[in-house]
Amino acid sequence: MLIPTDYRGARLRIFEQIWLEAEVWKRIEEIMNDPNKLLLVIKDSIENLRRAEADLSERIRPIDERLAEIAAQKKPASGRLDYA
Repeated sequence: MLIPTDYRGARLRIFEQIWLEAEVWKRIEEIMNDPNKLLLVIKDSIENLRRAEADLSERIRPIDERLAEIAAQKKPASGRLDYA
């Protein structure tokens, strides 16, 4: 394997990539050897996604409320335009 030496930190990034790939394959092997673990991983992932969705909904709520206020202000009060 060629390890670039002309850029500071390149060796560390290559080491991190090698380590990450090894960790990913380790998890894949664990899941394949124990199907129940796959179910746990999926359930955990779903729960994490639900929490993230709830967090995003809370963050978006004030924006949606403000947009509704702006839309209401733009509508004519009588629902029609008066041209005098």
